[in-house]
Amino acid sequence: MSETAAIARWLIALLLIGWGLYPFLYLAVPGLRDRGLTLMKPFGLLLLVYPVWFLAALGLPVFTAPVLIAAGLLLAVVGWGAAIMARRESGPPPPPNFGGSRFAGTEGPPSTEVGVSDVGDGARAEGRLSGYRAWLPPGLGGRGGPLHSLRSSWPYLLASEALFVAAFLGYVWLRGFNPEILGTEKPMEIGFLSAATREATMPPSDPWLSGYGINYYYLGYAIVAAVAKITGVSSSLAFNLGLATVFAATLTGGVGVTANLLARAEGGGPRAEGRGPKGDIDSDGRSRHGPRLRTLGAGLIGGYLLALAGNMYAARDILDRGRAAIDAWWWGGLGWKSSRVVIDRGFPASIWGPDAPPSETINEFPFFSFILGDLHAHVLALPFTVLALALALDALLVSPLRAGRRAGGQADSSAGAEDVERAERRDASPVNAFALRPPPVGLRSSALGLHPGQGAPPFSPPGGSARALLPSTLGLYRLGIAALVIGALYALNSWDLPTYAALYVAALALPLLRRGSALSRRLLVAVGIFGALCLLLFAPFYANFTSLVGGQAFELPAPLRAAPGLARLAAILGVVIWGKTPADQFFTIYLLPWAVALIFLTWRWKGGRPAGAGWQTPALVALGLALGATLLQMPVFLLAGLPIALALAILRRGGARDADTFATVLFGAAFALVLLTEVFFIHDVFGNRMNTVFKVYYQAWTLLAVAAGYAIVRALFDLRHWRAEGGWRVPAAILAAILLLASTAYPIFGSAARTDRFAERQPLDGLEFVRASLPGEYAGIRWVRENVPAGAVVAEAPGCSYGELYGLPHDRVSAFAGVSTPLGWVGHEQQWRGGSPEILAELGPRGADVNTLYSTTDPAQAGRILDHYGIDYVYVGVFERRGYAAGGIGADCRAGGGYPAAGLAKFDQFMDKVFESDDGLVAIYRRR
Repeated sequence: MSETAAIARWLIALLLIGWGLYPFLYLAVPGLRDRGLTLMKPFGLLLLVYPVWFLAALGLPVFTAPVLIAAGLLLAVVGWGAAIMARRESGPPPPPNFGGSRFAGTEGPPSTEVGVSDVGDGARAEGRLSGYRAWLPPGLGGRGGPLHSLRSSWPYLLASEALFVAAFLGYVWLRGFNPEILGTEKPMEIGFLSAATREATMPPSDPWLSGYGINYYYLGYAIVAAVAKITGVSSSLAFNLGLATVFAATLTGGVGVTANLLARAEGGGPRAEGRGPKGDIDSDGRSRHGPRLRTLGAGLIGGYLLALAGNMYAARDILDRGRAAIDAWWWGGLGWKSSRVVIDRGFPASIWGPDAPPSETINEFPFFSFILGDLHAHVLALPFTVLALALALDALLVSPLRAGRRAGGQADSSAGAEDVERAERRDASPVNAFALRPPPVGLRSSALGLHPGQGAPPFSPPGGSARALLPSTLGLYRLGIAALVIGALYALNSWDLPTYAALYVAALALPLLRRGSALSRRLLVAVGIFGALCLLLFAPFYANFTSLVGGQAFELPAPLRAAPGLARLAAILGVVIWGKTPADQFFTIYLLPWAVALIFLTWRWKGGRPAGAGWQTPALVALGLALGATLLQMPVFLLAGLPIALALAILRRGGARDADTFATVLFGAAFALVLLTEVFFIHDVFGNRMNTVFKVYYQAWTLLAVAAGYAIVRALFDLRHWRAEGGWRVPAAILAAILLLASTAYPIFGSAARTDRFAERQPLDGLEFVRASLPGEYAGIRWVRENVPAGAVVAEAPGCSYGELYGLPHDRVSAFAGVSTPLGWVGHEQQWRGGSPEILAELGPRGADVNTLYSTTDPAQAGRILDHYGIDYVYVGVFERRGYAAGGIGADCRAGGGYPAAGLAKFDQFMDKVFESDDGLVAIYRRR
């Protein structure tokens, strides 16, 4: 297959998966103005892979191309079949509802009017339906169904699809300048991807520890492998196409979430913006108020900040060193150093010794990851974290906790609980973002239990029945989809699960808290359902996974040692007792979103403060934060504390627009995460906060990018409001523009450095680079990949983590072919198996046995080793013949290699030589 054909196949598969499974997403996000059109790809991929993965994780050999294709077709038929049947049976569109009011331009929140007009007009007609239509979920048909959404929103749909395709092809072009899978942790990543592509059960076999499954967050690799299987693309090409997919989905998703926020801020409810005296439908039933291209265009700034922008290191370095910074080698200049900004110092001598050197932390951001080209777990999770943000926004705009219709279109007896909430909202505030407008006389709504000529029915006390505690059928479906997406984050990149689960729960609870209501039992039940589903849906992953967390805790003071569970907690959660992050390092990473957050949050706080309220309280808060930062010697306590305090004040006051509220939550949560890393870190094999800063800062970047993208447009670049609120917007907008310009330094000059000034494009297959330097190795790896059956074990010389020689990584056969070898990168195996002492104890003997296998001249002894580890093939190539000491990274590796010629010659005596390269460098033996 040619490279162009492979790219075309891959892209067409992504488009078909997104479109084919869109009805399931449409139904899950009634609160989003575009009904998830910009998020179809990651959602479709997850929904396609999940059921097949689940069965494969139970041990069934179903993770194959035919089963994946069949699952996709079945899901598409069910989803679109239900939508088509719902549309045919729903009858003519109901008359437009003229009773709404618009709050655009006011400080009060617009009504979402849920439950009557916004969840879907098929719901209005459900009382008229019968037969097979009765089982269809509400909201799938009629004027509110996905068919209508695609028809009425086709300009927005085409623009979002064009953006995805352009981003995908643009990244493919960029990646073509350095497509080789070499350096950093790419060998590990291609090993996981190759194993998932090769095998039919989950978890895939660990390529570097035969006999065991991968003990890592492998779901992202399984998703990419699924597309590779469907399209017939090799894993070494799928590696780079997977990166392009993640980049395009992240950029498009960031644009989409920002656009939905902006659409909400313009004054319309979901699918209701612009509703007024002229109605909201044309004579043919088509909506005039679908998602607008201009909000998608404005949302580009959020996508840019998420997927393309850099931190301030590149701009600072260029201002400091000029041309020398631009011309510097990527690994020694701004390209690499932009990800190593925060340096920890001041380690206690009693723990690290008197001469402990400074220690770098990892401060990656998405575009650094994309031009580095690592298909790592935190990168693979990016589009799904954006999808999780969208689901949280949807839950805030249209709560899934409303009780309502049961399956079959019958009125749910729990509607009384909904009426309780409606009454509470009326009592709390005349203008509330979640207020329900009574339908006009004559409009039938079985969802609310209303009938022609009737007002709201009397309500029963909450908890009058167990069913009153449950959301509606549609609400349960939405909770289930949220649990599927957010629960998947643990199997994608476990660090993301707590953050995005907390954001989703906050979105469920915030409407109640803003009204001053106590947390209702229905909320607690819904959170319980959501949490249980997050765990149950991925129970097979948990059953086969041992946590990597847990290290050597600092010695506790004597009075605390006897406290129950404290020693175990101290082995997981450490306390930062060394120097804190300086202000200049904080600003190097967060200056742009921090400045935007302060401007936006101050504007929101000032706009909603009571008349006559002064600045005394905020001044005292700022003074207290400054004093605390001085006493703790923790500058971030002040710098992150300011936006956190403003966010809490705004949320405590309530009454803000829903979009503003969501941005406020994101700003507060992001800086709270950053502040937490100044106090705590997660114990792992590194024994410091390097990995904690890495993973937490990555989350903060995502939250801040969406929030800042929204805030810049909402507060600064909206020209309609510049005259209305004084002249502060002009200097604030100039500052934001300068910082945005500075953020372009990294994508421009970092990309140039990484690609050697765009010198020469190469084939996109990440293994192709081996062909020129070591053609025998290239041919041997290809032979193993194409001829060795799944589940076979192939022996090769054990290597060292990150090692490479002659342009080839250590343990290259298991990495590129996806087969298992008895022992690969031992340093990484020690990380992955840190929670399994019995497996850790095997690593040393395995390495010794493999070295004996190659070096001994006794066929009988070699045969016993082959039997013990179930080795089917023995690979003899450059590392086995010459070792690792000839140069390259890891030249001091003593794991193995460089075996005596007599030891290698013995394989001819008792094994079959099934492959030999033309240059005689590589031979592959199979057991007789």
